[in-house]
Amino acid sequence: MKLTKLCRFLLHRPILFNSIAQTSAACCSTMTSLSHGDGGKFLTKDEVKRFPLFHQKRSEEEMTQERKKIDCDRLLGVTTILSRTKSIQDQLILGRWKKKMIREMGEEQFELMQKETLAQGKELHEAIGWYLAGDKNLDEIRVSSKTVPLWKSVQHILKDMSNVHVVEGEVTHGLLGYRGYVDCVAEYKGELYVIDWKTSKKIRKSLDECFDDPTQISAYAGAYNHMQDNIKVSKGMVVKIYHNGRPATAFPMNTFTLEYHWNKWLARLTDHYYKEI
Repeated sequence: MKLTKLCRFLLHRPILFNSIAQTSAACCSTMTSLSHGDGGKFLTKDEVKRFPLFHQKRSEEEMTQERKKIDCDRLLGVTTILSRTKSIQDQLILGRWKKKMIREMGEEQFELMQKETLAQGKELHEAIGWYLAGDKNLDEIRVSSKTVPLWKSVQHILKDMSNVHVVEGEVTHGLLGYRGYVDCVAEYKGELYVIDWKTSKKIRKSLDECFDDPTQISAYAGAYNHMQDNIKVSKGMVVKIYHNGRPATAFPMNTFTLEYHWNKWLARLTDHYYKEI
């Protein structure tokens, strides 16, 4: 099935909301003032922290009313909120790594390396998108020489994927006031997952070594479920794709693990918005 760039590889399931945005202060207002639909009762801070990953089916009228209330220009993205709410420990780890690399490489070479890494990641995502959208077979896709190891690394994962719902699609949670771009919602070995592709120069051996990646996936899963009435996703998966060409590592998250990280996401979301007041 051929898709235009305008569709951005969105498959089978329509995105229900338009692109929306607000300033961070307005986002706080949106998150805490949208009605439950039960006589004007508003979401409180505690209700946000207890918001379910899976909720009851809503009527078309309720969804229409929500869309009207959040029809703005901007909402903060998941990655922005995670970046602003990193723990002191994670900030220190990131800072020490950056200083170490600059000391070894020099600032100019470090900046160049960062740009090249981003470019390779973008090219890899495009190649994955072509394959999952059905535009090209694996052996028909060509990438630059620097991206070849990454492309080889992920192919064994792609071969086990089917029934693709979304590739690089925007997801929005109107009641909680955030949005993001999910890499993929598809079946992997017969189970439906929200999937995030992450390139890495270091081999990861467990989900605990993936830092905020599981929390990011849970945020996307919550937004996706909020937008869908018929299909709910209860599993997530971080896929670490290696620059040295080693076979990518898949870290599946069952429902319990996904809900655990969903609760972590709600805590960080709440902390961020209330700090903005």
